[in-house]
Amino acid sequence: MTVKEDFLSFYGFKLNLFGGVIMFVKAKRLVGSILVVCLLTWTMVGSIAFEVEANERDEEEFEPVVIVEHGFEDGYDGWVTRGGQGTLTRTTEAAHSGEYSLKITERTQDWHMPRIEITNYLEKGATYHIELYVRFAEGVKPSHMYLAVLDRAGTIDTELRLCEDTLVTDSEWVKLEGEYVFSSYTTGAYVYVYAKEDPTASYLIDDFKITMIKPPVEEPPQWTVVASYDFEDGELNGWRSRGGTTVEITDEEAYTGQKSLKVTGRTQNWHGAELDVKGILNKGVTYEISAYVKLIDQPDSDRAIKITMQNKATGEERNWTTVAQKVVSSNEWVELRGLYTFNKDMDELILYIESSGATDSYYIDSIEIRTQVEVSPPQTPSSYVYDFEDGTSQGWGPRGAAKVEVTDEASYEGNYSLKVTERTANWHGTQLDVKGILVKGIQYEISAYVKLINQPAGKTQIVLTMEQAVKGGSSEYKWISNREVSNNTEWVELRGNYSFSADMDKLILYIEAQNPQDSYYVDKVEIRAISSPQPPPIQTDIPALKEVFSKYFTIGAAVEPSHLEGRHAEILKMHYNFIVAENVMKPENIQPYEGVFNWTNADKIFDFAEKHGMGVRFHTLVWHQQTPKWFFLDENGNDMTKETDPEKREANKQLLLKRLENHITAIVQRYKDKVDAWDVVNEAIDPSAPDGYRRSPWNKKMGTEYFKHN
Repeated sequence: MTVKEDFLSFYGFKLNLFGGVIMFVKAKRLVGSILVVCLLTWTMVGSIAFEVEANERDEEEFEPVVIVEHGFEDGYDGWVTRGGQGTLTRTTEAAHSGEYSLKITERTQDWHMPRIEITNYLEKGATYHIELYVRFAEGVKPSHMYLAVLDRAGTIDTELRLCEDTLVTDSEWVKLEGEYVFSSYTTGAYVYVYAKEDPTASYLIDDFKITMIKPPVEEPPQWTVVASYDFEDGELNGWRSRGGTTVEITDEEAYTGQKSLKVTGRTQNWHGAELDVKGILNKGVTYEISAYVKLIDQPDSDRAIKITMQNKATGEERNWTTVAQKVVSSNEWVELRGLYTFNKDMDELILYIESSGATDSYYIDSIEIRTQVEVSPPQTPSSYVYDFEDGTSQGWGPRGAAKVEVTDEASYEGNYSLKVTERTANWHGTQLDVKGILVKGIQYEISAYVKLINQPAGKTQIVLTMEQAVKGGSSEYKWISNREVSNNTEWVELRGNYSFSADMDKLILYIEAQNPQDSYYVDKVEIRAISSPQPPPIQTDIPALKEVFSKYFTIGAAVEPSHLEGRHAEILKMHYNFIVAENVMKPENIQPYEGVFNWTNADKIFDFAEKHGMGVRFHTLVWHQQTPKWFFLDENGNDMTKETDPEKREANKQLLLKRLENHITAIVQRYKDKVDAWDVVNEAIDPSAPDGYRRSPWNKKMGTEYFKHN
C-alpha cells in the first residue's frame, strides 16, 4: 500500500509526534586538523591526514554560525544509544537549561553511550566548534569523561578526541568542547560521549551545539586510498593463510571498529597472512602501505614485525622486499608504514605480514594502500580460469562458516575441484575477491560448474552471486546466474553476464545454495571479458520518456547507489523523473542492528533525486523479507514465536510494536520532506491464504495489528 507524505497516522502511530527541527544538508565529509579545547585548556592533538592552511580573509570576514542546537525540550533530536545498548530517556531529573536533558542508564560496557550522526549538518572544508554539557546521575562517583567524533572514511573508523579526560561529578554540569575541520575524506561522522572509567555509570547530557567558526577552505592534494581492509564486514576480502597458518576474522581485539584479522598456528617467521596485490598495484607508481599489528601474548624478547612484498618479475627469480619494519617488546598495537614501487612487469606480487618470532600469534587491522597520483587499474587478461589443478584453492576461500578445501573426490575436468562443506546459512559457501581483476565498464561472462555432494531432499537452488559496494557505500548483491536442482547430483553449469559502471570498494564473487545444509563441489570457474570498455554512446537525439508522457504519469526506475554514476546515471537523468531504491531502504539495510541506522546509501539516492529534480518513492517501511532477525527476538534474545506464556507473548507483541514505531519514527524524521510516496507495508496479501493475509513473521506474532491504522 502507498501513502503520501501528508498521511498523518499508520499502525496506530501519529506522524505528527515527530517533533524537533530537522536539518537536511547535502552529505559532507570530514577528517582534518583537530584543535582540542576542554575547560578552557587548549591542547594540540595533531593533524589527521593533512594540515589545512587558514584562509585569513575568510577568518576576518566570517561571523560564526550556529548549525545545530539540541536542548531536548521537544524530543531526542536524533540521539540514540551506540549499538542499541543501554537505555536513553528524556528526563526532568536535571537540566543545564530548560526542563529536559537526556539520560543514559543500564550501561554494562564502556562503549555503551549516547551518539548522534552529524555528517549531514556539516560542510566540506569548514571548521566547527562542538560542545556538550554532561553530569553524572545522582549517587554516581566522580570519574573522567570525554567527547569524541567517530570518523568513518570508507571502511576505516577512527576515533578523534575533541577534549582530554575531564573530571565529572553528579552535582555540577561540565562542558566538553573541541574544534575540528570537516573534509572530503569522511563518509560518516558521529559524536560520542565517553565514560570509560565507569562502564555502568548513568549520566545526563544537555545543550549540544555545533557552530561553524571558519568557512570552507581549499584542500591541498592528498593521498588516494587504493585499497583498505578493516574486516568490519566479517569477510577476509582476499587475505589468506601463508604457510599453513590459521587466518580468521575475530572480535577479540580491534585497532578501530570491532573486528580484526587473527593469525595463529605459525611455525616459521615467514608464516602469516597474505594478500595478492598484483591486480591492485601499477608499475611505476609509488605506494604507501600501512597496517596496525598487535601481538597476542607478551613477547619474551624483542620482535621484528614486518610488512613484506614477495615479488617476481617476468623471467626473473622470486624476491622479497621489506616495506616496513618495527621492533616491538610489548603486545600493544603498533603501526607499520612504508613505501613500495616496482618498474618491471610482474608475474607475482604478494603482500604479507610476518614476525621474527616463529610461533607468535597476532592481530592485524586497518590496512591501507595509498598513492598520491590518480591511477587506473592494471590492464587485465581477457579471461581467468580457476580449475584447482595445481592442488591449491587459487585464491578462493570460505564465506561464512563454510569449510573450503581442494579435493580429488570429484571433478568436472581434470583431477581436482573445490569442496564446500559445513554450511549453516544459505549465503555460506566459497568466494573470491575480484576487485583487482575486474575493470569498470567491461562486460564479463562468468561461469562455474557445481555438483551437489548428496542428493537433495527436494528442490534446491544454486546461485552465482556478486557482492558489490560502491565507494563509501554498503554491500549490494547481484545474482549472475542460478539453477534449480532436484533429485540429482550431476554437474550443473551456472553462466551469466556481469558489469559495473561505478568505482567500487568491494567486488566479491561467491557461490551459494538455497538449502543451508547442502554441500557441493565447484570446478572450472571462468571469468571472460566479452566487450570493450568503450560502450556505444547514449542516444541523446530522441525524445525523453519523461517529457513524452509528462501529461499522463511519471517515469520511474528502481535503482541502487551504483546506478547513480556513469552511464546508468546519464540514462536516468535523461529519461526518468521518479526513482525508488531496490534494496537500500529496506529494514535490514536501514537498521541492521537495533538503534544503529545506516543512512549512507539512502542519502545518496535522495541527494541524486534532489539534484536532478526527481521524485522518490520510499521502499519500504515494513516487509516480510529483508527484515533483520533482532526485530523478532525478545529482550533475552529468544525467538518470540516460541514463547507460550500469554503474558510474555503480549509483552513481546508490545516490544515489537515499539520497535516498529522507533524504526518508522527515525525514517520519517529524516526523510519526511523528501519522500513523494511511501511504501508502508509490502506484500502483506497472499491470495492462497484463507483470510488473504500472508503468514509472515509479523503476522505470526501480531496478526493484522502490525498494519492496521486509525
